[in-house]
Amino acid sequence: MSAEPVVARNAEPEFVDKELAEEWARFRDVLWYGSINDARTMIAEMAKRWPDSERVQHYARVLAPPVAKSVPGPNRSVEKEFNWLKEHAREYPGCWLAVKGDQLVAADPDLKVVEEAALKCPETADALLFYEYAPGALDTLENRR
Repeated sequence: MSAEPVVARNAEPEFVDKELAEEWARFRDVLWYGSINDARTMIAEMAKRWPDSERVQHYARVLAPPVAKSVPGPNRSVEKEFNWLKEHAREYPGCWLAVKGDQLVAADPDLKVVEEAALKCPETADALLFYEYAPGALDTLENRR
C-alpha cells in the first residue's frame, strides 16, 4: 500500500485506504442528502469495518441515536407548581421563577440568583425553574431569524 493518500471523488484527503475513501464519499452524500437513519446505519457498519479510523469512530459516536437515562430520585407531581404558574407567572415578566408547591421561592431576571435562592434551603432545592417571557419578547426573537 502506498503512503500517498488515495482520494476518491468527493472524499476526504486524509484517507489512505481507497475503499474507505470511496465509502466515506458515499457516507457523506447520504449524510448530506439522505436520511439521518440511513447515515447512522451506514456509519455504524463503517465503524465495524474500520475500527482504527478516528474520523469514522468520531462520526459513529456523534451520529449514534440519543440515549435517555432515568436518574433515580423522588418522583413527585408538579401539578401545584403548574397551577401556581398559570395563576401568577405573568406577574413576573422577564424573570426566572423558582416555585415549590404553591409557593414562589424566588424571582429574578438572573437565573443564577434564582438558583442560589432555591438551593439555600433543602426543602426548596428541587423547586421547579421557569422563565416568564416579557410581553413581546418572543416577537422580537422571531424577527431576528
